[in-house]
Amino acid sequence: MKVCLDFGRRLRECRKTKRLSQFELAKLSGASCSIIGKYERDEITPSVGIAKNLTIILGTTVSFLVGENNLYEDPRMVKFVKDIKSVSEADQTMILYTVNAMIRSAKISEYVSSQSNTDIWKEVTIVKDSERSSPK
Repeated sequence: MKVCLDFGRRLRECRKTKRLSQFELAKLSGASCSIIGKYERDEITPSVGIAKNLTIILGTTVSFLVGENNLYEDPRMVKFVKDIKSVSEADQTMILYTVNAMIRSAKISEYVSSQSNTDIWKEVTIVKDSERSSPK
C-alpha cells in the first residue's frame, strides 16, 4: 500500500484536534516523541500495526491518515451514526429528517447573521417591490 505524502500533516491535524502534544501521543502509543515528530514530518512511516494503534488513540482511521478518504472521523460522529444504525428504519428516517432540518436551520441562521442589516433590508425591499409589480 502506498502511503500518501500527507500522512504527517493528517497525523498532526488529528493529534491537534485531540489537543495532544507529540509527547502525550508518544506516551499513549508507546513510541518515542522523536518518532512521532518524524512521522509528522514524513521522514519515516509507521508500520501498519503502529498506524492502527495511532488511529485508535486519535479516533480516526488508517484510510484517512493515508489519504484514501478525506473524512476525518470524529468519534462523536462515529458513535452518532452507529446509534442511528441501531434503531428501526422508520426511526432512522425520522432522525435523519430532523437532523437535516436542524442543519438547514443552522445554515440559514449563519447566513442571516453574516449579512448586514442593510443587505437584508435591500433583499426584503426587492421582494416587496417585485410582489407589488407582479399581477395577481
